[in-house]
Amino acid sequence: MEGVFWLGVIGLAFLVLDVFCIRKLVDYFHLKKHGISCEATVIAADIRSYKGQSFLYPMLEFTTADGKAVVVTNEFGASARSSKYHEGAKIPLFYEAENPKHYIIPDDLYGRIAVVFLCSFFFILFAGCSIVFMVDIMTR
Repeated sequence: MEGVFWLGVIGLAFLVLDVFCIRKLVDYFHLKKHGISCEATVIAADIRSYKGQSFLYPMLEFTTADGKAVVVTNEFGASARSSKYHEGAKIPLFYEAENPKHYIIPDDLYGRIAVVFLCSFFFILFAGCSIVFMVDIMTR
């Protein structure tokens, strides 16, 4: 019975993570439709390692419509082998007029969708296993 409880807890954790990721995906589409389009320049890239893999988190600089310079660091990393985020590269982005630090890079869509699908898959897997085990225990 304790195993069923932990399967349910893990399923709920993936549900919460999934809702958070879906919210970020909806936010992505909202900014893409209603945000202001501009071109950012990669001014540096923070390299972070995780389990032997290196990832680039580019620092971007762009100018808002009212002429204000904004510097942000992208929250999604790219493979360190990618030449996409080399210093001086021009990257398209969309930002919110009231809060320019709230932005998206259109190329991040597939990564965001992959995260939502993975979280949904694991939620269904753990929640489904929990339900199957509960039914099995109740019908004994």
